[in-house]
Amino acid sequence: MSASLFQRKMHNKEISNRLWLIYSESKKSVFCGPCLLFGCYGQNSFCNSDGLNDWKNATVCVGQHENTQDHKKCILSLKDRGSVLGKIDHDLTAQLDKEISYWREVIKRVVAAVKTLVSRGLPLRGDAEKIGFKNNGYFLMLLEFLSKFDPFMNEHIKNYANKGSGSTSYLSKTIYEELIELMAKKVRETIIAEVKKVKYYSIIVDLTPDISHVDQLAFILRYVLPNGVAVERFVKLLDNVGHTGTDMYNAVKETLKTLQINFNDLRGQPYDNAAIMSGIYKGLQALIKKDNSLAHFTPCAGHGLNTVGTHAADCCPEAISFFGLNQNVYNFFSESPARWNVLQSFANSKNITLKSLSNTRWSSRANAVDMLYKFWEEIYGALISIEENLLEKAATKNTANSLRRKLEHLEMAIMVNVWNVILDRFNVVLKRYKTSVRV
Repeated sequence: MSASLFQRKMHNKEISNRLWLIYSESKKSVFCGPCLLFGCYGQNSFCNSDGLNDWKNATVCVGQHENTQDHKKCILSLKDRGSVLGKIDHDLTAQLDKEISYWREVIKRVVAAVKTLVSRGLPLRGDAEKIGFKNNGYFLMLLEFLSKFDPFMNEHIKNYANKGSGSTSYLSKTIYEELIELMAKKVRETIIAEVKKVKYYSIIVDLTPDISHVDQLAFILRYVLPNGVAVERFVKLLDNVGHTGTDMYNAVKETLKTLQINFNDLRGQPYDNAAIMSGIYKGLQALIKKDNSLAHFTPCAGHGLNTVGTHAADCCPEAISFFGLNQNVYNFFSESPARWNVLQSFANSKNITLKSLSNTRWSSRANAVDMLYKFWEEIYGALISIEENLLEKAATKNTANSLRRKLEHLEMAIMVNVWNVILDRFNVVLKRYKTSVRV
């Protein structure tokens, strides 16, 4: 007989003693104490007169026995009887209950801190995972703040902070990462339950690289709640699914299967106009429609409008030059507080706020062009002032001179008027589209 028979390895890798298992020296066998006392005598090897001594299969037999309903009922009967009549280990049990209550209070505060931070999209980890360090991250910072007003948390941090690995404190990244996984699982289960309740849904997927240059496919479900409100729920990110319509199709099918959502209830596919998404033969929408003809594809109007703006500018060298000048003016003044102050000195009590261009949202370029349109004279005057300043560096004066000369061109003045009108119409169309989608 192995001594490990009297211990049980839990799923979380913790070791639990099997206090119910009793070894008889006279019988050279093991018995189940609670089952002998409360009613299943003779039903199995643990309860008969000889006990269990099949050491080859003992581990399997013990594991099977402790998961039976009869055994669990006997354990509860023993616990209930002890609660009524008292137990020899009463003080030990009271101490254990106190310990359990203590850690429950700790985990309540830790869970509240994690929920507060992740619900606002804030990072938890810092450069140093230690209490008392200024760069230890938002999670430990929030617990330190809480400890100033909560005597319980203050005492816990004093006793358990910075103990290192191998000690239980519930203050490490291991615990909050596990909590985030549990919360995400619960949220995902709620979303899936909502989808199954309303039955029909649409999917929105988009591929983009993250900060570590790993391609991630964002998977979003869109559906209408019973009260008539349309909602979009982010479900998960899929890493490195591939860059073809077939790869993305397989990823979508596998994700829906994993989430246990019926593929045949899919009714909509709103994607952008990229070939791998909208292609009529090998695009994602075409492959899905082969299996589900009711999954209608709706191209993104906002993306289409941005594409129109992009091609309208790319086919015109003057437009390319104009937008390049717009960005260069912003870069020149925003790179130096001194230059920015010179620009503000020409504002005449106005607040000049130059805007950078956006490469993805053409509608947002309207703000940048509008600033150049409104403050053309002020910008021109600031450039002359910097160019004539004898204390400025030669490179700075040369850049100011180059930008001033470009602003003097008539075609630039025409372009700022033309594109200001065009981009204003972009915004009007997008606002109408967004309003119609919400309705």
